[in-house]
Amino acid sequence: MVNKVAIGEIRKYFREIKNIYLRGDYTEWSYRTPFENFIEGLNPDYNLVQEPKRTTGLGAPDFKAFYKSRKVGFIETKDLNENLDRILETEQLKKYIESIDNLILTNYLQFILIRKGRKIYDCSLLTLHDLEKGRLAVSEDKISMFTSLISEFFDYRLPTITSAEELAFELSKRAKLLKELALKQLLEDLKKVENGDTPSSIYDFYQGVKELIKDIEVEDCADAYAQTVTYGLFLAKKNCPNTLDRRIASYYIPKNVGIIKRIFLNISGEEFPPNISWIVDDIIDILNASKLDDI
Repeated sequence: MVNKVAIGEIRKYFREIKNIYLRGDYTEWSYRTPFENFIEGLNPDYNLVQEPKRTTGLGAPDFKAFYKSRKVGFIETKDLNENLDRILETEQLKKYIESIDNLILTNYLQFILIRKGRKIYDCSLLTLHDLEKGRLAVSEDKISMFTSLISEFFDYRLPTITSAEELAFELSKRAKLLKELALKQLLEDLKKVENGDTPSSIYDFYQGVKELIKDIEVEDCADAYAQTVTYGLFLAKKNCPNTLDRRIASYYIPKNVGIIKRIFLNISGEEFPPNISWIVDDIIDILNASKLDDI
């Protein structure tokens, strides 16, 4: 039996995106609020948080997804006309898939759920033809598959990590993405400094490293930053008796590693770049899911 709540929300969602589409002045962003309302309307415990708009290139996925207060994964949205099979082959998505365990890719009509690098659901709920004709024609099978996809996504929990090898693997793949995000941010910061604008807090780390190693390349500095942050979070979690989060991480960094402590004072602040903070938070989630005393 098809969920009546789902049918009602799908109808409402169809009307909203149809009206936007037929006006013709839409962008990928035009559909975000209707999409957010749609997903949250399926279950009162579902919660989406929109990330700030990316200017270009790699940054945070478009939505963080929560079941109640528990983060379950991310959702990346593309425009209605985008071919998702082609998008899956882009460098951006490959990096997301490598680093994110629970991810939905959608063009607002088709939904693909990727779990630990593997496509486990692919559901075309609506079509452009439906929007152009203004008629909703969704089979019960499609509705059932879609609701199963969404339930599977929001039911996800990080598995408990009990081995050093598994923890090293999970941290390394996220540190790799953190390096790329830090490199992108540093390159933007260097341009800002040239133009007399204020750089991000990551630029302070770059300046500090340049004082020690004058000829260091920006990419090597970004790598050092990613490794330092990941190791610092590990130290903080080792010393934190409860759940760690970014705002309190600096408190649990030992005083005898001053350079790491200074970095974490920046990380805990509101000025920390949001296009990087999301992957730092994801590293913290991995550490919180680990039994460090047993490793």
